[in-house]
Amino acid sequence: MEASGLEWTHVRPGEFMTNLLSWWAPTIRAEDTVRAPFGAARSAPVHEADIADVALAALLEEGHAGRAYAFAGPESLSKHEQVRVLGEVLGRHIGFEELTVPAARGLWLGQGMPAEAVDWLLQDPLRSSPQRDMTYRRMRNDHGSPG
Repeated sequence: MEASGLEWTHVRPGEFMTNLLSWWAPTIRAEDTVRAPFGAARSAPVHEADIADVALAALLEEGHAGRAYAFAGPESLSKHEQVRVLGEVLGRHIGFEELTVPAARGLWLGQGMPAEAVDWLLQDPLRSSPQRDMTYRRMRNDHGSPG
């Protein structure tokens, strides 16, 4: 893209909060449990409204050509903490079951996730740069209860 001669701006959000909603909601509804690897690893999932705000600014405001914006959500939490907060906003206990990398790989491939996506998700989970005010509590207000 950069070599094309056209103006460009990269918008690079981190972990999408809505992905967690779609991955975790079925087992929260069925079993009040989340199954995932890297329970102690911290991340700061970003709300889709923040992604839209950054993209909109990059498209409509001057001064963004030739720049790249990497960003994450405001709250750096471990998976254990994320599940605890979800339980708080849902008003019930949600358990966390730690998956090994091979177990997570098998589960996700079995659910039809592309191998490239699985490989990416099973990379080093220690990435975050908290920003703004999009939290799990806000996500619940925007999207409703997963269970």
